[in-house]
Amino acid sequence: MKRLLLACLLSLPAFSVSQSVDRALLGELERSCNKRIETLYDDPYMLLGLTRGVYLEGFGVVLTAEVNLAITPGATPFRMAMTDEEKAALRKKKMDRLPGLKRAMREVLVSSAKSLTPMPGSEQVVVAITLLNRSFEATQGLPSQIVMQGPKQALGAGVMTAIKVREY
Repeated sequence: MKRLLLACLLSLPAFSVSQSVDRALLGELERSCNKRIETLYDDPYMLLGLTRGVYLEGFGVVLTAEVNLAITPGATPFRMAMTDEEKAALRKKKMDRLPGLKRAMREVLVSSAKSLTPMPGSEQVVVAITLLNRSFEATQGLPSQIVMQGPKQALGAGVMTAIKVREY
């Protein structure tokens, strides 16, 4: 009888329903991130492509996007290159917009954590933004990528000190 009881107890995990982050939930998070970035400034072309999300079991959710903080005019036969003044203005615009992007990333991180109810609280939520910088730009002090992450449980509770920020 003890062996039968032990066999039943050991087989319980095989019959339990595993809750995980499905594609539909990831799609909602992607659309939410897209909307937040697109409405950040009066520039609908900041978001290059669409946000992509992936759930890695045992780690958490990773959302990635590529952003251009300021649109640069393209080269034409009438205008082959930007002037130094235009390059300086472009750099200033990007530097001015950087804090707003970081704020938006934090908001996406926290709102995503609150939406991820099926995900264990110990797993991570990550938002990684790659910034488009052209070869002619002065990029000192301007990151090419920002990664923010934190544990779902702490982010969902609004513990902002749990957010780790890395800039590359």
